[in-house]
Amino acid sequence: MGEPSMRMTQRDNPPGDSQIREWVGKEAYRYWKQVAQLIEQIYPNIFTPEWLFGGKKHGWSLRYKKSKSFCTLIPEKKRFA
Repeated sequence: MGEPSMRMTQRDNPPGDSQIREWVGKEAYRYWKQVAQLIEQIYPNIFTPEWLFGGKKHGWSLRYKKSKSFCTLIPEKKRFA
């Protein structure tokens, strides 16, 4: 068997706040929320967050975009990218 994935790879539904907090850990989740809040404060109503599933290898990611991608947050085990 291979290594367990560092990414959230359950395809069923995009992860919710509680799932992200549990996966990335309490401290990383605090930063996750700060980044999301900063994006909304600095660019109010400009970027729309959108959950994307990149398959079993890449898992879920949260992309902020308007016409082009601004940034993407990727929840990983005990951290986020």
